[in-house]
Amino acid sequence: MLRRLGRTRAGTNFFRYTFVSLPLGVRLCCNNPMALELEIGRADDVIVVWCRGRIVFGEETTELSKKVRALLPESAQIVLNLGAVSYTDSGGLSTLIGLVVSARRAGGDIKLCNLSRSIHDVLRITKLLTAIEVYSGEQEAVSAFRRRKGTRE
Repeated sequence: MLRRLGRTRAGTNFFRYTFVSLPLGVRLCCNNPMALELEIGRADDVIVVWCRGRIVFGEETTELSKKVRALLPESAQIVLNLGAVSYTDSGGLSTLIGLVVSARRAGGDIKLCNLSRSIHDVLRITKLLTAIEVYSGEQEAVSAFRRRKGTRE
């Protein structure tokens, strides 16, 4: 199930996508917890995706992958703000790596920011911190794209 809400956040346009995974035969009713919410915004030529919930194998990773890959033609410079992500499983890690590879093939990159301690530890243990750029804050991640652009000119 997908719900799209358009709003503004600090003067930028963004959309909120809510993905809900339900077991087979179960129907959505009355305030079921959201598995993953995405808000998409822009900071100049960098797209920022705010993630809230859990990045787990299934509908959540499929929709995250679809939405981010759809953004790549618009801008291959993407920051994933994972500050409100409480959990990721191996499917979520695989999706994040796949998105980074796709962005790099498109001539850009994906940077992660605001990782929870547990997600940072998982990336460290799996040695994915050497493959993905991680920043403590959103502004720092966006600025890293600007620094890189400045060195190319």
